[in-house]
Amino acid sequence: MYKLSFNQLIAGIVIFLLTVYFVTHFPDKIPYLIFALILAFLLANYANQKSANTGFGKKIQLAKNTSSGQEMQLYKSLLQRSQGDRKQVERLIDYERRRSPSSCRTDLLQSAIDRWERDRR
Repeated sequence: MYKLSFNQLIAGIVIFLLTVYFVTHFPDKIPYLIFALILAFLLANYANQKSANTGFGKKIQLAKNTSSGQEMQLYKSLLQRSQGDRKQVERLIDYERRRSPSSCRTDLLQSAIDRWERDRR
């Protein structure tokens, strides 16, 4: 199930209100409005994809000496389990780091996922 964020909900309401305004006040400009809505949709979709990958302005911290592909996959898996809550993911990683300070980030991510699965049973 797809869950709308607060920002997406507000953007949808604003776009709806602007659409109603322009259709009622400028009926001769409807083709331009349709073009603008399509463009806004494409830009929003692009921004949403970028935010899903990198946190929209935040960079996922990758360990320098590990296989970043596996680390990224584990991070995304943990992020998905926490419903996109990056702060929660970082807290889970920090908890595992306190338990095992010498472990690399990939191992910490795997431990956090294992703990998540154990706690959900």
